[in-house]
This record gives sequence, C-alpha cells and structure tokens, in this order.
Amino acid sequence: MKKPIMMLSKKIIPDIDSKIDKKLKELNLKPKVSPKEFIAKRGDRKHRYFSLCIDSCGQEILFYARIHSNLDARDKFIAEIKFLCLAGQQGMGNIAPKMFNYGIEKDFEWLTREEVKPGSLAQLSPRSISSIVSKNADSLAGYVFSISKVEANRINFKNFDWSSYFEDPNFNRLVNKKIINKDLCDSLVLMTENTAKGFQKSCCYLSHGDLTLENILSDGDDFWIIDWERACFNNYAYDIAFLWMHLWQNDSGRRKLMESYIKKVDYQKFKLSFPVIVSYLAMGEVLMDIEEEKPSETKKRKSFCNQVLKYSVEDFNKLISL
Repeated sequence: MKKPIMMLSKKIIPDIDSKIDKKLKELNLKPKVSPKEFIAKRGDRKHRYFSLCIDSCGQEILFYARIHSNLDARDKFIAEIKFLCLAGQQGMGNIAPKMFNYGIEKDFEWLTREEVKPGSLAQLSPRSISSIVSKNADSLAGYVFSISKVEANRINFKNFDWSSYFEDPNFNRLVNKKIINKDLCDSLVLMTENTAKGFQKSCCYLSHGDLTLENILSDGDDFWIIDWERACFNNYAYDIAFLWMHLWQNDSGRRKLMESYIKKVDYQKFKLSFPVIVSYLAMGEVLMDIEEEKPSETKKRKSFCNQVLKYSVEDFNKLISL
C-alpha cells in the first residue's frame, strides 16, 4: 500500500498536496507537474512546490506554493511575495518577473508569476557566460545596482546577520589549515575590526541575498533576476560582491561587470565595503569542497579565493581587477 505523502517527511505540511490542488482549481490552472508527484520526488529537497501551468486562456504561467512546515520556509516565501509586490509597484522592469497573484493564508502561501523562457546562466559554459556578461555588462550592472534602489519598509524584511563575522571572523582556521599565513590573517582581522561599526550602520539597502548564476536568466542580450526568497536589508555592495565571487571562472565577464558597476557608486564607500564582503565570502568558499566539482576546478576556485583574501587588504585596484 502506498504511503500518504504526509508520511514521506516530517518537513511536509500535512495535506498540502490537497490544499494546492484546491487552489489550482480555484485559479483554473492545469499544472504540468501535480503537487503529489512533485512532493513524492522532490519534497525533502525543495521547500516549495512549483510548476508551469496552463490557464483558462491557454497561457503559460508559473505557480509556487510553500510545502515545508517550518518558519524559515515561510519567511522565505513571504519575503519573495513582498519583494515582487514592490518591484511591480515601483516599475522595476527586468529586475524581477511580474507577479500576477498571491495569497498568504494560515500554513499556506502561494503565488503566480510570468514564465520567463530563457535558461539560467548556470546552464551555460564558462566561456559563454563570460561572453554574455562582457557584452551586456552595463545592463547587468544596472540591474544589480537598481536592487539597492528599491524602496522598502524595514519591518517587512529581515536584516542580514553579520554578527558572527564581525564578532569572530574565523581567519585563524585558514592559518591552521595553511591556506593563509599569520600576517595575512592579522591584517584581515584588523580590517574587519576597523570596518565593523560603520559597515553595519550602512546595511540599510534592500538586497537579493543569493545572486548566483542560477538565479540570473538570460537570452544572450538581456537578463531577468529570479528567486527573491532571501531578500533582506544589507550593505548595497553585497549583491555585486556575491555575483562577482560566483564569476570566478569567468575572468573577462567578471572584470567587465566590475568596470561597469563601479561607475555607478561612490568609489570611496565602495572601496571600504567591497573588500570586507568578498573576504567574508572567500573565507567560506576556500574551505568548501564541492562533491561534483572537478579537481582542476577546485584548484582554480580556491586559488581565486586566496587572491581575494590577499588583495582585500593589500591592493584594492588589484582586487577589483582579478
């Protein structure tokens, strides 16, 4: 006898497949993947159900609904709804797909949005990514910068938590593993201590929070940014730093993007914030081992992170030219 879906995992909201089916029928949407099928295959790994659907007019739209029964999953889903509302109200264009409808109910949140056909940059080869980002660097830099210009009420979004980094930056662990020397460690700690107070006061800008290549769609000429569930208040340079780090394999694209972005900001403020953020990100990346990554890629990624750590305290111009 087949077990009910709710028995597959304690993570899953009881009877959520039935709730989603009911909502889909109310909205006259026919999903390509049923909630029951999705939860059976991916419910433990994905905190929300999503499927391309056909509406009553034969148009394709995307439907999302939370399926995990925890506060973090709920907060993420509501953060995405709130950001998509703001983006629509403030006419932010391609900064985010258009949201059509949504609902926030007891133990159940859902939304519908437009389907953007192009795939993510993560699906492309490093050479193709570099080519697309280089060719359209001004456009992508503009989109990333415009995120920090979205006007939002601070009570609607969380603040990014920098406390663990500023209170106890774990650069000594890198020394113990012989990744960096003690002198560089001391310099990184000093930079962190000197920047901490002013930096945290400057974390008053809305941020995507997870601007990976997977979350940027492109048709080769334009971009769309998706998955706003980690939207939060942060330093305005966080998103560009996060994306810049994820372009470690894409040298020409990374440099072109930085050249375009740096023209849009206060250079002196950026010079203070950017090294702090990328050293924080590099500290985690250089310790990370990715199971599916080839040894040659791991070596290059960690070498890039080592350079980021070195130039974060030694030479800002070399850092942004990496």
